[in-house]
Amino acid sequence: MSRKDNTPPVQPGVLPPHSIPAEQGLIGGLLLDNQFFDRVIDVVKVQHFYDQAHRLIYQAMFDLYAQNKAVDLITVADSLAAKGTLEQAGGFAYLAEVANGAISTAAISSYAKIIRSKAVLRHLGAACNRILQTIHDPGTKKAEEILDEAEALMLRVTGKIIGQEDGPVPARDFVGAVFRDATAVPSPNGLQGLSTGLSGLDQITLGLCPADFIVIGARPSHGKTTLALNIAEEVGLRRGLPVLIFSPEMPKEQLSLRMLSSMSGIKHSTLRTRNISAVEKDVFASSLAKLSAAPIYIDDSARLDANALRARARRTAKRAGSLALVIVDYIQLMATADEVDNATRNLEVQGISRSIKALAKELNVPVIAVSQLNRSVDRRSNQRPILSDLRDSGSIEQDADVIIFLYREGATKSEEQSAESEAELIVAKQRNGPIGSVKVLFKPETLSFRNTPRKEN
Repeated sequence: MSRKDNTPPVQPGVLPPHSIPAEQGLIGGLLLDNQFFDRVIDVVKVQHFYDQAHRLIYQAMFDLYAQNKAVDLITVADSLAAKGTLEQAGGFAYLAEVANGAISTAAISSYAKIIRSKAVLRHLGAACNRILQTIHDPGTKKAEEILDEAEALMLRVTGKIIGQEDGPVPARDFVGAVFRDATAVPSPNGLQGLSTGLSGLDQITLGLCPADFIVIGARPSHGKTTLALNIAEEVGLRRGLPVLIFSPEMPKEQLSLRMLSSMSGIKHSTLRTRNISAVEKDVFASSLAKLSAAPIYIDDSARLDANALRARARRTAKRAGSLALVIVDYIQLMATADEVDNATRNLEVQGISRSIKALAKELNVPVIAVSQLNRSVDRRSNQRPILSDLRDSGSIEQDADVIIFLYREGATKSEEQSAESEAELIVAKQRNGPIGSVKVLFKPETLSFRNTPRKEN
């Protein structure tokens, strides 16, 4: 019987990092007093154990604990016997040896940290082995692709250590979290995700949920970039959560000026022409200080491809500690071949769309991608967008969890030439909820969308 996990050694003939005494000490201590389970259950997972027998024992202990049953030498042995794995776990004699060998429960937390640390090193070594194999036998892969794979592997090491293993997962490992989420006390605003700052939209979507790929689509000059930036302000400024914005089209200075206009209430044209009054200067300085302190990151690199975008998002998440929201403005400007036919372009956008969806799931954050619509919309009598209007590829429609169309009747090429007007946000697709639409106010002078005033009864 193999008593070790399947992690390959970093060097031939050298066992992967592990600590059998720490594993025995943890199991023995828990058999003596299972009230310490609460201290280690979020630190050590079954897959963190190196010894296969210890994995089987810890899994049996975990199952009993989850069922609110006693966890001791007799109950664990009985559970293993019922599963037919008692002998694989070393038999009753080994269980008794581990339990009797436990000196005390005082060091249980220390044992847990040792086990987790060794698991980190094993997974890291395995990842390094894979990277070295690819380097020595790259095939048709470019250096940039290998670097992206290496970063993804490092991120997966983190995922494995917190219990997010790739591949099939038994229901018992995640239904508890589903139950806790479904029966948790509702948030005060009733949302399941991040607020957009627009109450009507939040009521339909219940907020921007983790791992969701969200598309904001509109024809030019309807304000799709403005809407995305307003949401970034809500999350990054008012909530103080890290936001990453990719903007291949617009320089970061222009984006920040747009946000400062929305924040301060000073006309965008006034800021652009530097015709600012003394009073406005004080307001502007205050808004500037708030934006400077906000955890908002902007990458305005031109011709950014999907692999580079994902790599930079991972690095920014590591730098910021985490990310709450990623925005891509806009999806059709992601780098592709210079001259391609429509069929090839559709395939390229399909790859970009799937990459963005994968990023949302990988980082477990909502990702908003701004998208252009087909010109055919302008030739219809009813110009309200529909799903088939998404430009270049039907894969965007398939991959997106939420699709929000922005429609402003009579929108002109220059937003600032229009007076304050009503706009419509159309939730045309929502994988986990209803569709619908909501009216909001668009203020072109300050490049901002706001809730419509409540009507008095």
